Amino acid sequence: MAWPPCCGTSGSGPTGHWGHKEWAPERKTDPAFRPGGMAGFRARVGEILGGAPAPGPTPPPAGGQSPNFRTWGTQVRRGSAPRLPDAIRAGGAPIPADDKDVHCLTRNGTAEVTFVSALIPGCLHRTGLVPDGEDLFDHRYGSAAVADPVIPLPDGLCGSALRGPVWIYPSPGSTGSGLSVMVERSDMLDGAFHFPARAVITFNLG
Repeated sequence: MAWPPCCGTSGSGPTGHWGHKEWAPERKTDPAFRPGGMAGFRARVGEILGGAPAPGPTPPPAGGQSPNFRTWGTQVRRGSAPRLPDAIRAGGAPIPADDKDVHCLTRNGTAEVTFVSALIPGCLHRTGLVPDGEDLFDHRYGSAAVADPVIPLPDGLCGSALRGPVWIYPSPGSTGSGLSVMVERSDMLDGAFHFPARAVITFNLG
């Protein structure tokens, strides 16, 4: 019941706010928690505020979502430049197709991308950080790092923190890509990642 007071305080009323599925229908389905969806929700808010709501929301701003967001759900902090393309490629390979909770930040010619995926091994092989057929935990390609239970993301990068321990794959010096990956490693199974695991990929732009 917190939303009606917010609408009343802001002066926007029940029609000045959007549901995720109205703002980004190509990737969002919520809220779907009540009969009538957002229309039913606005009607109830209007009743509480003592007014009759319009049948639909005020149209979103021209151009769709806020400039701080990509249409596929990745948050880019204001001032990030250049903007990343819709299909993020790191080390010449796209990030996993099952990526969830994707956020990115670009600064000083570098991109930092974090996401959750169950397909991290394939991503590491595609980027060339670990050659095909090689052990993902071979110390020639990576090393154990922070073992704290909670590891904050790099400053300015949005998203949930990593769960330690983590494994880090540094960039091969010969590529010049600046590509590196930090990924959550299982604290129960030796030689395994969390499933799914959060990863942070850093790479040079351009």
